[in-house]
Amino acid sequence: MSQKHLCIDRRKRIYSLIMNCAAPVLTMIFLAGSVCWAAELQYGKPVVYDKDPEAVMVFSSKGLINGINGYAEINLPVLEDAPLGTVNSGAELVEACGIYIDDEFIGAVADKDSIETQLETILNEYLEDETVIKADYAVEPDLKQGVYRSEALVDESDMKDFLTGEKKVVSEYTAEEEDTAEKIAQDFDMSIDEVKELNPEIEKIEDGESIKIKETVPVLPVKYICEEQEEEIIELDTYEYNENSELVSEGIKGKRLSTYEVTYVDGTEVSRKLKESETVELPVAEDYDSEDTNASEGELYSESVPETENIFSGDFIWPVNGGYVSDPFMSDRNHKGMDIAAPAGTEIYAADGGTVIEAGWNDGGYGNFVMIDHGNGYITLYGHASEVFVNPGDTVAKGDLIAAVGTTGDSTGNHCHFEVRFDGGFLNPDDFI
Repeated sequence: MSQKHLCIDRRKRIYSLIMNCAAPVLTMIFLAGSVCWAAELQYGKPVVYDKDPEAVMVFSSKGLINGINGYAEINLPVLEDAPLGTVNSGAELVEACGIYIDDEFIGAVADKDSIETQLETILNEYLEDETVIKADYAVEPDLKQGVYRSEALVDESDMKDFLTGEKKVVSEYTAEEEDTAEKIAQDFDMSIDEVKELNPEIEKIEDGESIKIKETVPVLPVKYICEEQEEEIIELDTYEYNENSELVSEGIKGKRLSTYEVTYVDGTEVSRKLKESETVELPVAEDYDSEDTNASEGELYSESVPETENIFSGDFIWPVNGGYVSDPFMSDRNHKGMDIAAPAGTEIYAADGGTVIEAGWNDGGYGNFVMIDHGNGYITLYGHASEVFVNPGDTVAKGDLIAAVGTTGDSTGNHCHFEVRFDGGFLNPDDFI
C-alpha cells in the first residue's frame, strides 16, 4: 500500500474517532437546547368563547378571566392551593367558576349560579327579620368565571358545605387579672398544649398581656345592620329640701325613645349609630305633699340641673394626653383632619361637650372611632383608637375620657386622627385647639 493511501486511511480513523467522541456531546447539547426551547412554548388547546368568537387564546400556566374591561390573563390555581378535595386529578383546562376569599383560592365549580344562589339564600335568611335593614358578607367572596385546570374542580355540595362552615384562626386576646393558661384553654376550647405552642414563653400571665389563641369563626362571617329602638332614662338631678336642708325628694327621671342602627358581625355588636331620639317624658321634680312633711309652702326649694345644660362650651381643647402633630390638616394626601401621634393606650378626651352620635368600628378606614355632635353645628371625630369607652347616645363633657390611642383601621402607626366638621365641611383643627 502506497504512502498516500496510508495517510488517507489514518485521516479516516482520526475523523471517525472524533465523531465517536463528539457525537454524544453534541447530541446532549442539542437535547438540552430543545428542552429549554420547548419550555418556553405554550401548550394547550385553543379556547373559544361564544360571547366573543374573536377571543381565542392558547394557554400554558395562564388562565383567562372575563372581566368588565374584557378578558384578562391570570395565573391558573394549582391543586395544592385549594383547601378542598377535588373532583378529579386530570390536567385538562375547563371553563369554570373560581371561588376566592381574601385573595385565597378555595376551588373551582362548574356551576356558578348554584353557588351564587346559596350565598344569596344565606343573606335572605337574615333579611327575613323585620329589624334587619341590610345584610352582607364581612368578607365578600370573589367568584371569577374563567378557565381552570380540571384538577381544581370541586363538587358544588362540598363547596357549599365549606362556605357555610367554620374554620380555626389565630387571634390576639388581652388577658385579665385572673387568667391562667388553663383558664384560657378552657374558655376558648383549646388544649393546654395548644396554648403553650402559640405562646412558648407563657408563664405567669399579667393583666393586659396579649395572648395568642385559636378561635372558631365562620368561613364567611355575615355583617348585618338592625334598626333597634330603645327606651332610655333621662337623668335629671332634681332635689327638694326642707328648711333644715334635709332631702325630701330626688324627683322623677324622664324617658326618651332612641332609634339606633346597630351593626353586628355574626351576632356580635361592632358599632351603633344614633338615628333619631325623641323625649317622651321630661324629668320633673316629684310632687311634694306638705301634710306628709308638716312643712309649709315656701319652706321648700328645688334645684334642677339636666346633664346636658350648658355642656357645650363652644371651644375645643387638645384631645390627647400629650402627643404631637404627625400629619397636619390637608397635607399632600388631602388629609381631612389632624393626626396626633402618641403611644398606644394614651387617653383621648372629648374636645368639647356634646352627644356621642357614633362609636365603635368603622369600615371606611377610621377603625375604632368616636363622633360627637356638639349641638352648635360642630362635630368632632376621633379615629384609629385601640379602645372606645363611650356609646352612641352618651352625653359627654369637655375633657371626658372617650377612647384610647391606637392604630386600627387604615393606619400605619399609633395616633389619634382628629377632625372638626361644620355643616358637612371639614375645618382645620389647628384653628380651634
